[in-house]
Amino acid sequence: MNHATPSSSLAPPPIDSALALIEQELAPSRHRRHALLLVADVVVVGAIVGLWSTEPGPLPTRLHVAFATLVGIGAAWIGTLLWLRTRRAALADDRVALARAAVGASGAFVLVATGIALGRAETGAAWAIGSVGAGFLTLALLLLARATRQRALLRELRARLEATAH
Repeated sequence: MNHATPSSSLAPPPIDSALALIEQELAPSRHRRHALLLVADVVVVGAIVGLWSTEPGPLPTRLHVAFATLVGIGAAWIGTLLWLRTRRAALADDRVALARAAVGASGAFVLVATGIALGRAETGAAWAIGSVGAGFLTLALLLLARATRQRALLRELRARLEATAH
C-alpha cells in the first residue's frame, strides 16, 4: 500500500534526478546520433533524387507525386536535423521539433500513399497502407504529446531552480 501524500506525487524530482537528466540530455552521443541521421538522410534523399531523375522513360503522375513526397519528407528531416545541429542545446525543444517532424512525415505518407492506392482503385492496398500509416501517425502523435509534457516539466523545474537560486 502506498502511503504517499497526494502532493508528494506531484512534487518535482530531487535535484540529483534533474541533474542526471540534464547530463543525459547533453551527452555527446546525442549529437553524434543527430549527425549520423543527417548523413543517412542526405544519402537516402540523394538516392531517391538519383532514381527519380535517371528513370529512362516517362513516369506516371502518381510516381512523380510519390517521389516528390519522399523527397519533401527527406528534405524536411534534413532541415530539422540541420536546425538541431546549429542551435545551442535545448534538448526538450529538440524532442518536440523531431516529434512534430515525425507527425508531418507520417501524415504526408498516409495522405499521399493512400491517395495513390485509391487513385489506382486498389482499396485493399489503400486499407493496408492507411492502417500502417495510421499506426505510424498515432505513434508520432504519442511521442509529440510525451515530448511536450517533458518539456513543460523541465521548464517548470528550471523556473523552480531559478527561483530558489535568487
